Amino acid sequence: METFAVTYVFDKTRQEQMHAATTDQRTTTWLADLVERNIVQCSGPFASGNGGLLIFKSDWTENLNALLLETHSPNPTSSSTPR
Repeated sequence: METFAVTYVFDKTRQEQMHAATTDQRTTTWLADLVERNIVQCSGPFASGNGGLLIFKSDWTENLNALLLETHSPNPTSSSTPR
């Protein structure tokens, strides 16, 4: 398995999007499930409040992209880079 760093950034002009994505119960449940399955190794917001970082374990980039598409939150700008 490879380790991937995924960053997400919110548009500061869209405060509703930021709030919805960080408080949505479906997103919280999705993330908790991935932590329980040892897919998400670490996650947290940036100190600036405009996004965050998630560290994933995955066999393939395609599998990780499919997991990211499972989220029900507004579609953040994200990129995954193997580490």
